[in-house]
Amino acid sequence: MDWGALVGPAVVAAVVSGIISVIGLVVSTTTARALHTDKLKSDERLAERKFAFDKELAERKFEFDKELAERRFKYDRGLHDHKRRVELAEQVLTAFYHVKDVFVNARSPFSFGNEGEERPRRGIESEGLARLRNSYYVPIARLNKEAEVFAKLYGNRSRFKAYFGEPAAEPQRLRH
Repeated sequence: MDWGALVGPAVVAAVVSGIISVIGLVVSTTTARALHTDKLKSDERLAERKFAFDKELAERKFEFDKELAERRFKYDRGLHDHKRRVELAEQVLTAFYHVKDVFVNARSPFSFGNEGEERPRRGIESEGLARLRNSYYVPIARLNKEAEVFAKLYGNRSRFKAYFGEPAAEPQRLRH
């Protein structure tokens, strides 16, 4: 048997097969690298677009939150101012009702006990004249006894002007 005749074509076939395998490996590696590179570039562009979108979304959310906070602050401030105005108006109205009661009480024709006797006397007065003058002094004594009510009402006048304006503190004519 001639081994040389068999080995020659087998070696040639092996060499050709090896060359084809190497070429196939090179082509598949190159193709895989190209696909991978394209995918990386695509992923990179996608990541850049996603980053840009996320950044824009974050900026829009920040602007919205900022505007919402400003609106909330203005609303809270307005509500707080409104509450303070209402509270002051309630205090002043209550004080006016109290003053009304003080005037009704002061105008009551009856006197109790020794009301009016704290009136300073002028010179020498007879007992009858002193009693008469003391009876005239009773409404003044009653009003003086409630001086704190008038002081409190007058003390709120400046705050009332500040909240409701100058005309609101001026006396108004009563309409019947």
